[in-house]
Formats: sequence, structure tokens, C-alpha cells
Amino acid sequence: MQIIKTSVIENIKHNFEELFPAEKKTAQYILDHLEEVTLLNISQLAKKAHASEASIVRMAKHLGYNGFFQMRLLLSNDVAQKDSDMLNNAPLLTSEKIFSACANRIRSLSSFISTNDLLCAAKLICEARICHIIGAGNTIPIASDLGFRLQRNGQSCMYSSLPEQYFNNIALGDFSDLVIAISRSGASTQVLKALSLAKKKEMKILVITADPNSQIMDFSDAILQINDTNEMPDQNVRADSHLLELAVNDALIYVIKNYPLFNSDDKLPTQINDVELLLSETKF
Repeated sequence: MQIIKTSVIENIKHNFEELFPAEKKTAQYILDHLEEVTLLNISQLAKKAHASEASIVRMAKHLGYNGFFQMRLLLSNDVAQKDSDMLNNAPLLTSEKIFSACANRIRSLSSFISTNDLLCAAKLICEARICHIIGAGNTIPIASDLGFRLQRNGQSCMYSSLPEQYFNNIALGDFSDLVIAISRSGASTQVLKALSLAKKKEMKILVITADPNSQIMDFSDAILQINDTNEMPDQNVRADSHLLELAVNDALIYVIKNYPLFNSDDKLPTQINDVELLLSETKF
């Protein structure tokens, strides 16, 4: 009988017709109950497959193994690898997998945004006379979300979906104002034009972007860098959302609300001083 140096599953399938009838019965049971068999000893398998222990040993040796014990160990590896491949290649078909993937995207932000980065951004916001929050295209709703929530927290803000409006607001502002620019690419023409105007007014500029090498960095006094490529982990699909920008909004609001604690002489609470916790607890 030809011995195939491959997985136990493929070995059984390839040599199945050459096995004796009693051996075939056990081999078929193994193929039909892969995960279960990896947990059975030879006596338990003999009972399940209605075969003798001797026929199981002969089957294993006919397939090229020293015995059933070696065959079972190799089968366990095969099953584990198969489960891993299925997990990595399977679509996100359950809510648990979908939200877990979203949470992992947010959690990864802590590798790019430190606690000091958040504190620096919060300080600029808290000290600004007015925050001009700007975006273009898909980031306009993100800018509106941040502006609305900052206003509820008592910070004076201006934001608009119309570039002409935020151009005018910046032109009427002064050096004590802050511009918060949200641009994933960092190359939005409208955002760059607004920042150029803000720089002439000597305003401070906070940038939220995914590209630290983009043109927008020429204007920034502080940066919060997201790392999202919009790819879902282990998936061949793209997550078409600005989830990470919204997570940054949440983290900023959290730090600003607790900003006095950061400036006190008391020891900071652990939950506030942990940027990963701030980001992982953000709402979806």
C-alpha cells in the first residue's frame, strides 16, 4: 500500500479502498467524527466504531503509522490546523465575530496614540477660545460629532459641512483659537486651504489623520494618528467606516471631562492613566 506523507485525513481518503473491510469501518468512523476521535483512546474508539482493538491497530499500521496512538496525535494536529484555517478564512457571520473585529480595530489605537498625546490634545482644546472643527467628505459627520459633544461639555465650537462657512469662521477668529482638522488621507484640498488660513492667523492646529507623512503635518502643532487601513482582521473585506475617528472622539471627550484630575497633585486613577482602557471602552 502506498504511504502518503500528508495529513492523516488525506492519507485515509487516499488509501481507503485498499483497507480491509473491518479497517474500513473504523476509518470511515474517523472521517465522520474527526474531533471526537482525537479525544478517544483505542478501547473507546473500538466501542464507538463497533470494531476490535486489533483491527484498529492493523488499520493504523496499514496507513503507515506505528500504531493508533501516533495516528491520533497526528490527527489532532490536522484537526487543529483545519479549525485555524477555517477561522482565518471564514466570513464574519456572527455578531460576536463582527463586534470582536471592531473592538480589535479600536484597541490597536493604543499602539499609535499615547496618553500624553491625548493629554496634549485635551490641553489645546481646554485652553482654546473657540475650536474650529473641520473635515471634508466622509469626515464631516465626524467633525460634527466632536463639535456637538464638545459644546455639551461647555467648550465653544464652530463646525459646518460647508467649507465656505468654516473658511469664514477661521478668517474671523484670532490666535487664541484652535483648529481641529480631521482628514484620514491628510491631503484634502479644502482642509489644507483652511489650515493655511489658520496658520496665517497664528492659530494652534490639532490634526487627526492616518498618514503622518502627508502634507497636513506641515501645519500641525499636535497629532492624533489612527492606524486604520479599513481592513477587518483575517478578512478579505474592508470595514467601510470611520470607526477609529469616532473612537478618538470618545477618548478625547473622556480625557477632557476628567482633565482637572490630570493636573492635580493627587495620583492619577489607574483607569484614567491607561490609554488602552480609554480606547477599548469607547462606544461603537
